[in-house]
Parts: sequence; C-alpha cells; structure tokens
Amino acid sequence: KVVTHPKRMPQIQENYAMDAVQRGLSLILTQDQMDDGGLSIYTTLDPSVQNAAQDALETQLSKIERQSNFRHPNKAEYKPPENGEGDAAMPYLEGAVVVIDNASGGIRALVGGRDYAQSKFNRALAPANRQVGSAFKPFVYAIAFSHGLLPGAAISDGPIQPGEIDGAGNWSPANSDGTYGGTMPCSYGLVHSRNTMSVRVGQFAGLDAVQKVANDLGIAQNVPHGPASYIGSFESNLKDLTSAYTVFPNDGVRRQGYIIERIDDQQHKPIYLAAHITSQAIDPGAAWMT
Repeated sequence: KVVTHPKRMPQIQENYAMDAVQRGLSLILTQDQMDDGGLSIYTTLDPSVQNAAQDALETQLSKIERQSNFRHPNKAEYKPPENGEGDAAMPYLEGAVVVIDNASGGIRALVGGRDYAQSKFNRALAPANRQVGSAFKPFVYAIAFSHGLLPGAAISDGPIQPGEIDGAGNWSPANSDGTYGGTMPCSYGLVHSRNTMSVRVGQFAGLDAVQKVANDLGIAQNVPHGPASYIGSFESNLKDLTSAYTVFPNDGVRRQGYIIERIDDQQHKPIYLAAHITSQAIDPGAAWMT
C-alpha cells in the first residue's frame, strides 16, 4: 500500500518496482489528483517475493562475475560518478526480473537492475527492449501444435539446406552448441532449444501465424517478416514477455501484467480498480502440449 499526502508525493523507498508504480499512476491519475494527494494506492507487489527476486539477481550475476574466465568490469569494483548520476549503460553485468501471478496477471516482483542508486534505467520495462531469442521458441511450437503438428512428430536436427525454408535463401542458422543430430521428436527441439528444429517447426506454423501470435501476445508489434523470427530475432521488454508466458498455465489465455490493484480517494472510496485484462491468444490444447 502506498499513501500519498496532500500537495506532495511522498519519498517512498526508491527502487525499480516503485518506478513501475509511478509510471502506472501517471497513466491512471491526473496531475491534479496526484498533487492533491490523500490517496491510498494498493499494488500487487509481494515484499517477500520482491526481496527474493532482488537477491536472486544479485547472487547469480555476482556468481558469473567471479568466474575465472570473466573478463569484464564487475560491480564490486565500480565507482559511481562524483555527481552521483547513474548511467543507463552500466559497465558491469546487469539484469532484470519480473514475477507475474499466473492466476491474475498481478506483478509480484519487478527488479530492473542491480542498484537503483547507481542506475535508474529500468531494464524490466519499455523502452529497455532486448532481443527475445530462444524465449520466443515455445510460442512458435504452440502455433505449430495448433496447426496439427504433434510433439512426437519427426523433425530433422540437421543443417538447414538452401531453399528448404521459405524466404531464407542461403541462411542456415547453427545450433548453439555447434552440433547437429539426426531426426528427433519435435519435443526434443523445444526442450533442448535446437535452432535447426525450431526453424523447421516455424516453417510448419507459418510466418504469418507466428507474426500474429507475437502481436496477440503483446510481445512485439513489428516482427520482421522473415524466418529468423522463428528463433526470436526481434526485441521486446521483460514485462511483456513475462505476461505472454501466462498463456501456458491458463489454457492459452494471456493475462496482462499490471502492478496497481486499486486506488482509493480521501474518503476511502475506490476511484480505480484494475481491469484484469485477458485474451485467448493460443489454442488451449496447443498451450497444454507446449
């Protein structure tokens, strides 16, 4: 719960989650409402989950920085500028975490970086877009399953041949480990994130259908019309990508992520209630198989 006081916004603890809350408030309230204050603002954040997310991010990134082959600046050695202003592009390893309740779409935790005091650039929200890469592959498989492909169907893990994939020309993406296999069950390509198999599954799903699902899921509005999109060669932000993943436990229904649950006025009467927006984005059976 966040309470605003008359004629000023309170100095609530400054962190990435509160940045997200304030962004949300700017879309809901008028400037006069915020200036008048006296509002009670209820968020979906869970302090224990928020703390766990922050700790997990720092633990994992610090672990990477301690590896003997890590040859980049690390956070422990970073000295902030004397003027105290942070930088969006920090020299050390950065990351973000978004935790969404599948049942409601409520954001339980949002961490946009390792240290808000050093960098206020929120990497969990737009415009902090990054290439989605393999995180998009499950949606490609889901569309293919909705078109009749089965998880046990035989798919080649061999190199992509010239002319095999519509619009690919001589493009032949390799697998991340540099190896190729023979014919495998379709599910193997999803579980092991095989680029070659995923491109072939994307060919079965169809480029138009893959573009449409990216749009319907709110992942991206301008997906390039080319087969590289089958392996996520376009950008999104972490909040929208996390919201898209709610389709899998919800029979294909996407629950839009939100962070402000309710706002009450000075008389404790609600002036805003979260809409809990949902949409059927993927076939229920396909979501279950994925």
